[in-house]
Amino acid sequence: MGFETRVQELISLWEAGGRRTSAEELCANEPGLLPAVRDHILRVRGAEETRDAGDVIAETKSTPVSGPVSLLVGREVEGYQLLREIGRGGQAVVFEAVQKSTTRRVAIKFLTAGHFADPGQIVRLEREARVLAALSHPYVVQVLDFGTTPDGLAFLVTSYIAGRSLDVWLQAQKHRTGAAGDTDPGTLHEGSNLLRLFLKLCDAVNAAHLRGIVHRDLKPSNIIIDEKGEPHVLDFGLARTALAEVDDKGSALPVTVTGQFVGSLPWASPEQVEGVSSEIDMRTDVYSLGVILYQFLSGGQFPYVVAGPMRTVMQNILTVEAPPPSEVTVSKGEQRGRSVDRSRTKIARQLDAVALKALAKRREERYSSAGELARDVTNCLSGVSSIASSARRARRLAIAAGTVVAIVLFSLGAAIGGFWQSRHVHFVGPDGALLASGSSQAHRPKRDPLFEQMEEIRRLVAAN
Repeated sequence: MGFETRVQELISLWEAGGRRTSAEELCANEPGLLPAVRDHILRVRGAEETRDAGDVIAETKSTPVSGPVSLLVGREVEGYQLLREIGRGGQAVVFEAVQKSTTRRVAIKFLTAGHFADPGQIVRLEREARVLAALSHPYVVQVLDFGTTPDGLAFLVTSYIAGRSLDVWLQAQKHRTGAAGDTDPGTLHEGSNLLRLFLKLCDAVNAAHLRGIVHRDLKPSNIIIDEKGEPHVLDFGLARTALAEVDDKGSALPVTVTGQFVGSLPWASPEQVEGVSSEIDMRTDVYSLGVILYQFLSGGQFPYVVAGPMRTVMQNILTVEAPPPSEVTVSKGEQRGRSVDRSRTKIARQLDAVALKALAKRREERYSSAGELARDVTNCLSGVSSIASSARRARRLAIAAGTVVAIVLFSLGAAIGGFWQSRHVHFVGPDGALLASGSSQAHRPKRDPLFEQMEEIRRLVAAN
């Protein structure tokens, strides 16, 4: 049975049950279908749950109201006819609409709180409009309009992308191929669809980085794959710009304060988890891209456990070092009983190094931008040594060299000690008693300059 057919069957069961069953219950025995089923249910009933189970936005919480926002479908708002709800998160709800003057299909976003939205939420929506206006890239959604209705509802209009979120698209691809496909060790190559897709994502994010824009919330549900298989980065609502923005009165617009967690936990970086806003920069997005790349290379696995209590997940992000993704894929293959070659190819090992460099806990050890990350992936695919693999080799050589030096110094120290003992003179009486030793200036043999240098080396070795 095909993927789409089975999804439709589960949706029919949900409808027949009065829409009371959760997506998780429907997919209890078929977890691979969960993203697609949950996506459909969210679009139909506008559930208050987020699209991702791990999506956490610890900012000002809004209490959704059953006012105008929940009743907008079918209405005309500022020249846009709203057709249906297509997405809902913790802060906003998005509708598919038609611009009546041009018959163009668009996406229009309203704050979930409606008239009860606080000023900070409205500022963030306006900032998203400004950020998108500064970007013109084929893989970034385009902003078309921003405004406020006569009754005070702020809205943002963007281009409409017909397609599916990356997580849903990946599940469909996996069911179509019956496995992880070209993410298994030894099969990654330049024609890999996933890696080509990843390079395009990096290109879009790098376009933002070149303009001083940090997305801060990169994750599969904020990436739409259109009908041609092209990616589009959405939702710059949490984006941060390099230059401080000001309002009409010249006052700085608030972004976040120290101690706030902003983002989606499974894809968040250590500095986001720690809530240190001053440390958020392009390398924060690099980390999130690293998680996505890790999922691509490992067949959908996270670098560490992201399910469970929030405190535990945060601790994992801060401290747990990820295993190489190809090893995770090998393990999965063995569990499925498939024949997997443990001798991973050179390209798989290089991609391991790239993913782990992007996931470095310390920002200074990551790639400086999405562009640098993309160049290293391209190097891996073209057979050129990557920055990450070269760095790993350098570290291994440094460790090996240090070990050799330590052994040499230890051996030299032992040799010098033996030499000193051989040159040391003892004087013994007729009865065998020690009368004097070579330490006496009167009886100490004269030492040559070479001996003096060797003794100095011995003292240095002993001191260190």
